Amino acid sequence: MKKILSIFLFVAIAIAAQAQDSQYQQYRALVDQLNVLLKDSTTTYSQLKQGFISIDSLYNGQMPNYMLTVNYMNCALWGGDTATFKQQLFRAMKWKSWNEGVLDYYEDYAFLKECDDWPLIDSLSHIYGSKKIYPYMDSLAVIAQRDQAVRKAWGAPGLSRQEADSLGQIWHVTDSVNFAHFEKLISQYGFPTWERVGFQGADNAWLIAQHTHLPFRHWFTSEYRKAVRDSNANIRHLAYLEDRDRTDRGLPQRYGTQFMSVPTDDGFERIWQLPIADIKHVNRRREQMFMESLEEYIANFSQSGRISSDSQFHPTDADYTQHYYNGGVYDFQTTGTVDAQCWMANGDVCSAAMIYCENCSQNYPFVADLKRYLYCMLHNPLCIPNKDKYVSSYEILERMVLCGYTLDQFFYQLPDSLTARLNAEYDELRADYLSCLDDEGNAEFLNALQSRDAFVSLLQSGRNYHRYDTDGWNYAYPSLYDMTKGLTKEDYKDFFALLWREVVRGNLYAEDYASLYDSVHYRLFGKDYYGTLAMGSKVKTIKPSQLDKRRQSICLPPYNVSRQLRHL
Repeated sequence: MKKILSIFLFVAIAIAAQAQDSQYQQYRALVDQLNVLLKDSTTTYSQLKQGFISIDSLYNGQMPNYMLTVNYMNCALWGGDTATFKQQLFRAMKWKSWNEGVLDYYEDYAFLKECDDWPLIDSLSHIYGSKKIYPYMDSLAVIAQRDQAVRKAWGAPGLSRQEADSLGQIWHVTDSVNFAHFEKLISQYGFPTWERVGFQGADNAWLIAQHTHLPFRHWFTSEYRKAVRDSNANIRHLAYLEDRDRTDRGLPQRYGTQFMSVPTDDGFERIWQLPIADIKHVNRRREQMFMESLEEYIANFSQSGRISSDSQFHPTDADYTQHYYNGGVYDFQTTGTVDAQCWMANGDVCSAAMIYCENCSQNYPFVADLKRYLYCMLHNPLCIPNKDKYVSSYEILERMVLCGYTLDQFFYQLPDSLTARLNAEYDELRADYLSCLDDEGNAEFLNALQSRDAFVSLLQSGRNYHRYDTDGWNYAYPSLYDMTKGLTKEDYKDFFALLWREVVRGNLYAEDYASLYDSVHYRLFGKDYYGTLAMGSKVKTIKPSQLDKRRQSICLPPYNVSRQLRHL
């Protein structure tokens, strides 16, 4: 029995159909009950059968999972219930993931060839399984085995630095070879759906796809989404693919499946959870994908021993500052948008594009940085910043919309080859962006922008109204400018301390902060502070010799660089 049912717990929630939240909660409770029965050596077949019947009834006689159906079938075989076994066998064969080879492979099924129903079983099994491409399935198994073997070897305890570096090089070469083989298989046989490669083959393909290049992974995610809609792939796996695709493109994830980590001296990993859009409703979205709650998911990481008990799951203020302005915090790069702007000012747009490519792929980028990234790519079309993370000019523009950008004068100055395609797809992209927002939080934020007192109270509440949850930050500047008009010498520093908090949280762009600060400083003292008003005008700056030092303190490039880039 254990041999037959041992994988039940791990596959029972890999569902290939959506359901209502209430159904999901009931389903989870029934699965938990079945798991308790499986661990009890005194459990009878009738008790297990009743558990399967309850799940079947919950979905009106449509067992919601292929492996759940197979486990029910095997449970009936263990209990000697031939009638139920045949009933579930016929149901299992109708799934697109059915593999006709199992009837020959497993000795426990040999008796079927002696029964009166065998001609019908054999015929239906061949009909439903005839679209499988077995050489394709075998090749995917070999690639997946190579993929995992090199990773397990690299993660083995006790490796020296030299051994780890050597295995790291082998890892890189293996991934390159696997990718080339995988891409060739898809070109030859088609996308690896359940119907083509079976349940295990599709799982192998999904695993391999995680370690391919970003543009290919983006395409694979799109095709996988179509397969799920056709009940031809695992909906739970789609959640992981979509999250990884979005974080690869510098966008907040939907389901909270992706983490970034760094090792510590004691061998544990410090893990940060990457930004999640509308985190308030993340568990509702996870339920729709038949996933456990985010809290349970994080707890599983802690129980695995991969992280220490005091690990942070959200970056600190200092982390945010580095994350958004000084390169990716997760691999501790030392280059950021300041360096990119310096390269642009020197005319080296390729070097600037390489920095923007790296940072905008790791972060939830500001639209202003994406505009400059696009400028670099358009002014040197032959520049490929990073082959693994390369994105086209259109994909940068697409990412701008997914970060809250609405069409403005900048858009109408772009080449027709870009604007024509975006015009056709803009409504869909905009709807995708808006679907990630916390509607309630966004309404609260927009209301708070109506007055300074309300805005200050909102920021002092302790809640982070982040720009990947609220659309209001994209339109906040005019309101913030109006708020600053009433500031006095006695209270302006307190107000800007709150705004700086939003800068380090990644909500307010540093250049906008500096511009707001300078407008107040000029009104109160007759001089600007960060030099944003002095560009191209007769406005004076306080202590000019220390200007660049002040600009550096809020992660802005030198004054002369900003002057050259002020048109971007």
